Amino acid sequence: MVDKRYQVFISTSGLEMSEAYRTLCQTLVLMGYFPWGVEQRSSKTATLARRQIDESDYVILLLGADYGMLSSAGMSYMQLEYIYALARQKPVIAFVLAEPRKVSHYSQMTAEIQQKFTLFRQQIMHDVPCVFEFEDATDLELKARIHMPEVLLRYPTQGWIRSYGTRLLQDEIQRLRQRVEELESKPKQLCPATMLNLKPVQCTDTFNLQYHLQAYDQNGDQYRLKQVKKLTWLNILHILAQCFATPKSEAQFVYCLNRYLEKVALSDVAISHPNLTEVSEVNITTQSLHSIKVQVQKNAWIVPVGRDHHRYVLWKMTPATLFMLEKICFK
Repeated sequence: MVDKRYQVFISTSGLEMSEAYRTLCQTLVLMGYFPWGVEQRSSKTATLARRQIDESDYVILLLGADYGMLSSAGMSYMQLEYIYALARQKPVIAFVLAEPRKVSHYSQMTAEIQQKFTLFRQQIMHDVPCVFEFEDATDLELKARIHMPEVLLRYPTQGWIRSYGTRLLQDEIQRLRQRVEELESKPKQLCPATMLNLKPVQCTDTFNLQYHLQAYDQNGDQYRLKQVKKLTWLNILHILAQCFATPKSEAQFVYCLNRYLEKVALSDVAISHPNLTEVSEVNITTQSLHSIKVQVQKNAWIVPVGRDHHRYVLWKMTPATLFMLEKICFK
């Protein structure tokens, strides 16, 4: 019998969610999870939170009626943790208080903080696939027990498996060694196409790249928008070549693509919203980012080539792809 456990990082808006936080932690422990989190936020705990997110299988957002403690950047630590979880490609689950305006804590926030809270809540409701509203701590426990098993099936992760004895572990190691020897003795072949059942694409094929952004008009009003940009795969490869001509960590995918989107977002959004004058917080959606990463590996354009000293996977554009891009540029 395999006893698999999962580490879960719980991000809350602050101490006002202490009761809900404790309820969720107790519920997850009874369900076989290892919950982590940082309730009292500061610049000193930000590094700890990022490290915990890196080591977790899932990230849970527990949003009540407060935007949370602000960082030096003017953004709450909870929202920063959410952005970092997206960058690290962690499955995100959100438990959101159904009616925050009825809570006294909401009315104690300034108008500026209320606006930030509202925009952040709208972003979660719009962009996070797994969002579950709750009324109180009792309802939160019920929703967690119902929906967390569904999340495991929808977003399976490696988890952590406990060894029941040295003998069992040694037997498994021996079995795997024999399997490796069998595979190494066979002629090397390309791995079958198993990634999302995707078929190889051509450089001239188009891809609908989705991203979201914060936009502002001349009056300073803010809007949360989701855009779609049509790019050929050749365009995408030119963008990624700026990072992956040499081995780079997987995190460079989101950095490279977001840097490109930041340059074109205002001109793109101005087509449908000519009254907008400024954009910020431009981020590719998790779904588009994942599709690009899987497709470039599927086509053997950019592939994993090893790990760095932190054991993070390194990716690099293949020589054939670099040659193709160089040939096209010189035409």
